[in-house]
Amino acid sequence: MATPEEVLVGLLSTDATVAAAVGDRVWPVAIRLNPVFPAITYGRESGEREYALDANVTAAHTVLTVRCWATDYPAARELATAVTAALDRVTTTDVQVMSVRDGADVYLDTLNVFGCTLMVEMEQWL
Repeated sequence: MATPEEVLVGLLSTDATVAAAVGDRVWPVAIRLNPVFPAITYGRESGEREYALDANVTAAHTVLTVRCWATDYPAARELATAVTAALDRVTTTDVQVMSVRDGADVYLDTLNVFGCTLMVEMEQWL
């Protein structure tokens, strides 16, 4: 079974709109050195497991933080809208359901970029 991060990157890299905007600039946790924008970063926010009475894990619920970065706010928001369309209500062989909600937007003055935050919740049966 694919990890939540593998599922996320796979879906973003195969979505035509997102891939056209960022190419392979989908990075774990942090913006790379000498970055080109737009770009996406992601990281695990939280995770919890559901257990059966026999103590076996039956499901995993994971929340990932996804940030869509661009040199101006409208472009960052447009990318966030495309990412939401690519991920919200998606089901795959590895994921029973995925949902997306907005988070707090940010600005990094050191790079002069805007980031629109999305919280991606993923439910996997194990």
